[in-house]
Amino acid sequence: LDLANQLLAKYPGDTQGRFARVEAYINLKRDAEAKAEVDALLVKYPNASLGLYYRALLLVRAGDAKAAWGIAQNLSAEFRDTSPRIAIMVAEMAVRAGNVDTGASILNRVLLKIPEMAAARLRLGAIRMQQNNPEAALAAVQPIQDSTDPLVIELLSNIYLKLRRDQDALNAFKRLDAIAKNRADVKRNLGILEIRTGNVDQGI
Repeated sequence: LDLANQLLAKYPGDTQGRFARVEAYINLKRDAEAKAEVDALLVKYPNASLGLYYRALLLVRAGDAKAAWGIAQNLSAEFRDTSPRIAIMVAEMAVRAGNVDTGASILNRVLLKIPEMAAARLRLGAIRMQQNNPEAALAAVQPIQDSTDPLVIELLSNIYLKLRRDQDALNAFKRLDAIAKNRADVKRNLGILEIRTGNVDQGI
C-alpha cells in the first residue's frame, strides 16, 4: 500500500498505481476503501476489465455471488488468460453462482496453459467430487498427488474412499495424519481403513 501511495503521490493520475492500491486494500481486507477506489476508476474508465474484475471480486467477498458472476461472465477469455489467479477467482464466482460446469471449464482452460497449477487442480478436483464424479476428481488431482499440501492430501484421501480404493485411501490418510496430527476425523478413518484392509489389531 505504501508503494502504491508513493507512486500516486508522484503520478496522481497513474491508473496502474490506483489498481495497485485497490489490490493492496483487498489484501489488507479494507474492502470499503477498495470499493471506493474501484467505483472512482470505473466512472472514468467504465469498460476497464481490471476495474470490472475488482468490482466482481468485492461483490463475491461481500456474499453476493450472483451479482459478481453477472459482471465476471462478461470479462473476455483473453483478459482472464492474463493471470491464472484471476481465472481461478472468476471460476470460483461461477461456481458460487451455481454455474458449476462453467467454472470447471474455466479451470480446465487454466490447466491447458499451466498443467502444474496446483490451485486450479485442487479446485477442479473439489468440484468433481461435489458432482459425485470421483474418477474425474482423481484425474484432476493425480498430477499433484505427491504434494505435501494437506488440502491436496485430504482431497485425495476422500477421492480414494469414494472409489473404494481402501489401501490408497489408507496410505493417503497416514500422510495426512503425519501433517495434521490429532484430527479426530482422520484418526477415525484410519481405524476404519486399517480394519477394512485386514489390519484389525491396528484399527481397533
